[in-house]
Amino acid sequence: MHFFNQNLKTLREHKNLTKTKMAGKFNVTIQAYRNWEKTSLPALPIVIELADYFKLSLDDLVMKDLSEVSIESLLANKSEGSKGLPE
Repeated sequence: MHFFNQNLKTLREHKNLTKTKMAGKFNVTIQAYRNWEKTSLPALPIVIELADYFKLSLDDLVMKDLSEVSIESLLANKSEGSKGLPE
């Protein structure tokens, strides 16, 4: 089981970005981006770009249920030498 779709929405909302802005940042249609937040998983290179954008590992982006973790605690844990979500 993966949490990519839910995590993508959670992270986008944490950064106060619209779906339209995210679609533009990753050069996809708004419909393609909406599908990522609902059910589909983009191609691996895009998943890697998204993980880099949010400064998360692929494992955190795809496999960890970020709705059960405080984004702030994730930031605190990641700031000690590994990647972390920017504010």
